[in-house]
Order: sequence, then structure tokens, then C-alpha cells
Amino acid sequence: MFISDDVPFSLESLSDLVWQYASDSIIVILTKKTQSLSLKTPYDNTQISKLHFDKDKKETILQLQFLLQTAFIKSDFRKCKTLLGISEKRCQWLVDSSREAIAFISRDLHLYANRTYLNLFHLDSVQELRSIAVRDFILEDEHRLFDGFQNSQLRNADLNHSLVLTMKKKNGATFRANTYLIPTVYKSKKCFQLWVRVMGDVETSDEVNLSDFPETKGVKVSQNQKKPKQEKPKQEKPKQESKEPPNPFEVLLKDKTEGSAEDMNTKQKKTYTPASLLKGIINREEAVIKTTSLKRLKKNELKFDKFDTHYLLSLKVPIAQKKGVDDILQDLSGARSQEVCSIFWDKVKLTRLLQILLKKRNVEPNLIVRLNGASVADEQFLAWLIPGLRRIGVKSSHITFLVPSQVSERQAKSTIVFANKVRAYNCQIALEGFVVSKESIQLLKRIHPEMVSLSLPWTRQIQGNERKEIGLSSLIRQLETKDIKVIAPCGFSRDMKKLFVLSGASFCHESSTKYG
Repeated sequence: MFISDDVPFSLESLSDLVWQYASDSIIVILTKKTQSLSLKTPYDNTQISKLHFDKDKKETILQLQFLLQTAFIKSDFRKCKTLLGISEKRCQWLVDSSREAIAFISRDLHLYANRTYLNLFHLDSVQELRSIAVRDFILEDEHRLFDGFQNSQLRNADLNHSLVLTMKKKNGATFRANTYLIPTVYKSKKCFQLWVRVMGDVETSDEVNLSDFPETKGVKVSQNQKKPKQEKPKQEKPKQESKEPPNPFEVLLKDKTEGSAEDMNTKQKKTYTPASLLKGIINREEAVIKTTSLKRLKKNELKFDKFDTHYLLSLKVPIAQKKGVDDILQDLSGARSQEVCSIFWDKVKLTRLLQILLKKRNVEPNLIVRLNGASVADEQFLAWLIPGLRRIGVKSSHITFLVPSQVSERQAKSTIVFANKVRAYNCQIALEGFVVSKESIQLLKRIHPEMVSLSLPWTRQIQGNERKEIGLSSLIRQLETKDIKVIAPCGFSRDMKKLFVLSGASFCHESSTKYG
């Protein structure tokens, strides 16, 4: 809008009219004085410029060109803001109508939350929520873990990355939840969109009838359930020296030309401890981690998703080395030799894994670590593991511990304690050798694992029986709808594999690879 500076008018009133009816316009005051072009905004948001118009000067044409370009930019910017406003309103509608518990948070404050979020934490209104810090809904021991998750998502937002937390309701009740953080903007303020998914009990419907499945008695469901061998009579433990013993592998694994290994074992056994053996085998770096990749079974999968890659870890140790260590551990532990050996090799495997994770900047695949039942039930093993998980920080979210599902009531309690402890550091839990029985279903309800690996011998008994195959298909669908991924065993006919795919199982075992 061009006006002359010698015409009497109220610039303030004109600015109000322009802002009300043509907000993208620019008021240009034509003056007789020679001066540089200037854009000012003295009244509201209306831009006002003074221009000395002289058609014979190039500067005038350039100034007019600048004013027109500015007007176009203002118009495009206004349209962009309008579209963003529409998008924000649609997003708000989706949040308010969603059955997911969603909140907008900034630092430690709640900006907004939908009704599902309010009902989840037993709150009456958004006003009440704004007076409660986000940390008040999270156990104090997990505050640092949540802070690290926020910083990680702020630096490199990963929509597939989630954090398992123990959360508290207003009445003090606690529950396990899978949380997601998505950087976003709410009412012109940069913040996070927080999603909370409750990991509740898994209910079994009447469709899954235990009588439809074969008896699990006598079925070999896991390597962890083998009958213990006859143990050697317990011997008195030799007195330990005060200073740390030498590395046993410098003697134990020497060539035969340097002396008999058995004689050397006899001389050195009295100075060994499980801790020194662990240190010795790690220092020699002869224990290697190998993996088995899991193949996706999604029938509509078009491409491989690197963020959904899962690897089952195993430990490879030279036979002579393993036998020598087992012999020493048996002499040291006596009647508990098999349990001690199982715990020892689990420690070796985890130590190697933690060393790898500490060196890596980013960890994309999800790593499944099989543990023996003795390790899961051992309090000292758990106390040894926790500091290692604490050191690797948010990388622990890529670790899933595969624990036995067929256990006694006493072992089930230990499994629940173990699951709660490692989940506090964002690890996940999977059940190995799963079969349909009262004990396994009860354990499933109590810990709600992220994954379930079906027992190969048990599933083979189902093959060919139409009624039992239908029951298996129903079980898989129920587990998958409860956000529990099902790992199906391989080695079946094409029809059986088709059953796993159609039922919605997530993975089956594939070929061996190497990680590290």
C-alpha cells in the first residue's frame, strides 16, 4: 500500500486496518527526501517502509523489487503457518481420541495429556497434571535412565527405540510400561511427545485349551533342564592365598612339549578361584561370541528392517580349554559343580558382550542372550551383572535375556526377581522352551516377557494333529496381540511353517553369523 507523506492521516489507525484486513501487506510511505529504504514494525505486526521514488534511479527499482519479494515471502510464510496450524489441530484431535496414553512434556513438566493418560495415572484434569512432575510417575532408581533416554532421543531421534520403566500412579500403585519419546512442538514450544504402553498380565481365552496340547512331561524343552550328572564327592576347599593367583591359562593350555597338562593342573588347582579363571580366559581372548540371526516371518514384509534385526548369542570356546576349566571348577565346588560351571560360562559370555558394547558407538541389532537356570536363580550372579549393565547405559535396551520357562515354583520366584532387576536397566526378557502348561502360563502372566521361544520337541508333537495345530495358532495370535513376539522353531514341513506365518509369529531361527 503506497501513501504520500504530505497527506494528513493517522498512521496508527491505518496500521490497525491493514493488520485486520490485509495482514500480509506492507505500508510504503513515499517521501521527497532522499534516504535509504527501511522496514519497521512500530504498530502491532504491520510493516511500514519509507521510500524516495525516482524513476530515473536504479536504486528505486531495486528497492521496489525488494519490497515485492518481501510481500511474497510474507504471504508464503502466512500460508505455511496456516497449514502448520491445521496440522497441529489434526494432531491434537488424534491425541485426544487415541486409546494410547499420550502426554506432551518439556523438561520435567507436563504441558498436556489426553484422557487415557489421565485415567492411567488416576488424575482428574490437565490442571492437576501440570502440578505433578514427570519424575513423580517414575521410580527414583530409574530417573537417570529416563534422563539418558531423553538426551539420546534429542540428539538422534529413533522412533523404534523404546524404554521400559517402572511407573507409579497417583495412588502409589506401580506397573511396568514401555515408553516412547518423540521430539515435537506443542503451542510453539519444543517438547517431547511421551507415549506410555502398559505391560499388563497376559490373559488366555477359552480358545486355548490345555487338553488340546501334548503332555509336557518327559519332553526335552531346553538345554537348561537336562538331568544333572553324578557329581564327585565334595572335597574340602583348599586355603586361598592372600594375593591374586597367576593366570591359569599360561600353564593349563601350554603345548605338551612343555610338560604334562594334567601334572600342571594338579600343581595349580589349589591356587585357582572362579574369579581368577574368569579373568584368565578373558585375557586370552579365546572365547568368541557367535550369533544366530532370527528370520522375520511377516507375510507382507517387503524389505529388511535393520532396526528389527535380532541375533541369538552363543559362546564358542576351544574344547580343551573348556574341559580344563570345568575340571578345576568341579574340584572347587563339589556337589554344585554343574551349577557353578553354567554360571561361569554365562559370565564369560556376558563379559565378552559388554566389552563389545562398550566399544561400539551405536548398537542397531537386538541381542538375545541365553542364560542357564542356575544363573537366573543365583543372587551373586545378579549382583555381578548389574554394574556391567549400568556401565553400558542406554545400550542395555538392545539386550534381551532368554531364560528357561519350565521351572519350579522356587525358580519361578527367582526368575521374577531377575526380570524386575534387569528391566530396571532397560533390558528385556524372553522365555525359552515355552510349552502350554499351567506353570508356564502362570510364569508368563507374572513377568509378561517381550518374547517367547517355542519348544522344538513340544511343537514337533503337535505337527500333523489338526486340533492341536489350531490351538497353537490361537496361542500365537494371543501372544502377538499382547505385544509378545513369538519365535518359532525351524525344521518343519512347508505346511507347518505356513501355520507360523499365518498365525502371526514374528521370527524363526536362521543361519549362524558372527557379531563383534
